[in-house]
Amino acid sequence: MNGRAWALAGAFLLGGLALAYSHLPKIWVAREERLARPHGLEFTGALPTYADDCFTYWSWTRQARQQGRFFFEDLYTTEPHPRNYVNVLFWGLGTLARWTGSTEERTYAVVRIGLSILLLVLLWRLAGRLFEAPYLRLTAFAFFVVQGGWAGVADVFERHWRTAHVTSPEWWTPEMNTVFSMMLFPHFLAGFCCMVGMALLTLSAYHAQDRARRLKLAAGCGLVMTLLTFFHPYDVVAPTVALWIAPPIIGVVERRFPRREAETAIVATAVWLPSLLYNAWIFTHNPAMRAWDLQNEMITPEPSRLIISLGIGGALAAAALLSVRQMSTPLLFMASWFVSHLVLIHLPFRFQRRMIGGIQFPMGALAAFALAAIVSPPLVAWLARSGRAVRWRRALGPAPLGAAVLAIACVVFPFESAGPRRIVHLEWGALRAAKYPAWVRHTEVDMFARLEREHRECVVFCSYEMGGLVPPWTGHRTYLGHYALTIEAKRKEDEVRRFYSAGAEDDAWRRGLLASMRATHVLWTAHERALGEFDPSTRPWLREVFRAGDGEGRAVIYAVLTDDGR
Repeated sequence: MNGRAWALAGAFLLGGLALAYSHLPKIWVAREERLARPHGLEFTGALPTYADDCFTYWSWTRQARQQGRFFFEDLYTTEPHPRNYVNVLFWGLGTLARWTGSTEERTYAVVRIGLSILLLVLLWRLAGRLFEAPYLRLTAFAFFVVQGGWAGVADVFERHWRTAHVTSPEWWTPEMNTVFSMMLFPHFLAGFCCMVGMALLTLSAYHAQDRARRLKLAAGCGLVMTLLTFFHPYDVVAPTVALWIAPPIIGVVERRFPRREAETAIVATAVWLPSLLYNAWIFTHNPAMRAWDLQNEMITPEPSRLIISLGIGGALAAAALLSVRQMSTPLLFMASWFVSHLVLIHLPFRFQRRMIGGIQFPMGALAAFALAAIVSPPLVAWLARSGRAVRWRRALGPAPLGAAVLAIACVVFPFESAGPRRIVHLEWGALRAAKYPAWVRHTEVDMFARLEREHRECVVFCSYEMGGLVPPWTGHRTYLGHYALTIEAKRKEDEVRRFYSAGAEDDAWRRGLLASMRATHVLWTAHERALGEFDPSTRPWLREVFRAGDGEGRAVIYAVLTDDGR
């Protein structure tokens, strides 16, 4: 086998291991479900991390599957708002589920695997676009896929040397960790595919000699940007900024007027601009989407935490920026992309940290370049001076530089992968706890099935935990169920707590609250009982219509009666 074949085999093995490793928690659940059923538990289909977000995605997928909707409404709030939100990915998932007769959860899981495979293929192509040397291409691919930060190392220091605890953005921003995203959400993976697709189309346009072909490639890039904007707009920001700052950087480094690069940016942006304007209009005029934006405020990453999350890849990428004059045009674009991320996440936007998503790709490219251009030459020189060069070349074959880069990477990644290992370990541990949101009781599943059979439009009043499952599992509206998609979520959370905890003196307030939202049902499960001593069975304006189980695990549905008793 030649170097290319070995590199391809290595990429296939590495990608396969990453895919399997990211699905270990779900593989464990498939076995554990059989053991949990006798205990009255059922897996919701969502991993504990960001489960409340996962439920909203199923809600939109359900609207597309059952009602054929392209324009979605927010079922996590009771305030009136227009149905004009567009998410092409979840519309596509719902359409696929309708065609195949599958459920939202199963379609979501299968598509996540398919998008993981597609992403690995695109990343291998991007690595080949950046580097010709096979082993260097494999090194870049490895950085793209398994790169992690030093969060696990920070935990070791905290345990053994009692240093201050540091929580890395790597943990609470899955979009900057490929393995974490493969484990969680298909829309992160679809966003990655679009970002890498944008990079591939941009680099192809840069090198296209025929102007007509270049403009077509740029327009294609704009279409991918449009697609991405209609399901995860945060991800489009950094690559778009890179489109515009890359031409002047390329012009300065290569001492030429960057006409091809500038034309690519202009055409791609012109194609993409209408989608940006539509999304800006929705998030300004739709009250539910406006609340989503306002309540989804992010914080600026602290420098120490950011450094920990970027790990060895970030250190190497920073070193690579000192050698921009040695970079090829594709690498200059990747450098522009990396710098765009670092600048954007420090600007005063509410969603600023979301714009770090995908930083591992330009950072991985620069890290691989740094290994080849900065780390390897001194190593080669040292081997030559020590008289080991001949043995070294015989051992590593016909591509000593590429093999040296790969050898260094093999030392780096076991240490570096503390991030992916830690993430899977924490997720697995949360699943083993057999608690909400990954697990619910059978009685609660039966309760939601009863609500789903209601033919009228219902508004369900319940705890935050049960409210998260009302839209995706019943298709009905809930008063409280998501930290951002519920308008004034903090106020409503206080009201729900008061409803289930206050005494009989607050009954008039309770009835007024239910009437103001036109509530049709009140739920009473262990989650509601944990909020207080309120007993719906003692109130004449609530009538029991369903009961499942007994004891602490019982789940009860009460219908809200109007003044005339109906």
